[in-house]
Amino acid sequence: MVLYSFRKSSFLLSTAFILTHVAATPHGIPAPNTSRKPSWTWPIMFRKSRVTYLNLSTLEYPKEICTKEYAVKWNHSARAFIKKAVVIFSSWKSEVEDVVYKPRRVRGPARTFTALNSSGYLIYTIHFNYTSKYCAIIRKENHTKEDDSGACELWVNHNFFEAGPVIQNYCTENFKKYCKQYNATRFDIKDCFDTSKPILFG
Repeated sequence: MVLYSFRKSSFLLSTAFILTHVAATPHGIPAPNTSRKPSWTWPIMFRKSRVTYLNLSTLEYPKEICTKEYAVKWNHSARAFIKKAVVIFSSWKSEVEDVVYKPRRVRGPARTFTALNSSGYLIYTIHFNYTSKYCAIIRKENHTKEDDSGACELWVNHNFFEAGPVIQNYCTENFKKYCKQYNATRFDIKDCFDTSKPILFG
């Protein structure tokens, strides 16, 4: 993974905002306020979320405790997203990388995107099986020399944590349906905001 420097101040401000936002209850997760099942949306609506988090994956990540992406820029004419991907490891070291997502389809709503790193190299392809304003289920195919594996993943945003158990269970059940996986790797959102341990940037 290509590492790069970035403005730590803006990152810390973003983290501080999120910490304040999710600290509405003693457990750090806001109280449930949504009871209806979510309606399906096009992937672009979920992709515009300010921050998204990897919640479940069919792959094992023994050293990773948090994977999240910050929305940086949306190029409307090119329909391309630039996101800042952050991976935090159990050692509390992290890797950060700019990722550019481009749609496979030239016209019309897209469900399949290619992901390019900051050097312009293809690193993986993602296809959205299901998307709502709370979560997205994707098929991911890696295209690097180090990793050519595939995965099925559940990504969520802050709406997911605010929505309550009905929405959360619905997203999880859809993950089982589309990914056909019941023993998946689960990531704890609290590890993304544990301020008791310093995060060391690689």
